[in-house]
Amino acid sequence: MKLSNRRILERAELLLKTVGRIRDGFDLEKQDVLGSNTMEALEKLRERSRSFYRLRLAEVRRELLQLKTRISSDQPEREAAEDLLRQSLKAVSDLDAHLVSAPSRLIRARGEFDDG
Repeated sequence: MKLSNRRILERAELLLKTVGRIRDGFDLEKQDVLGSNTMEALEKLRERSRSFYRLRLAEVRRELLQLKTRISSDQPEREAAEDLLRQSLKAVSDLDAHLVSAPSRLIRARGEFDDG
């Protein structure tokens, strides 16, 4: 079934909102962990980042890439769809880097605090 570029735009907008919700969920969980200030909680955050947040983000990335292949050059809003998908994929990439680096950075900082 062929999707119109308008439908691709609508779906990409929803997926971009999903990326924001994933970021918000992680940030809330990170704030809770920082409140407890234990190494065990930081380790659990790192594992949850790997096993939950990054998996959800990978699903979003996969769907965005599928949408990108379905853009029709002979329909209106082609450039808008391409731009939004490019922006969405960048947001996914940035969030993925954050999900990898933030827990590790917090664990390293906690280790330095314990040593110092």
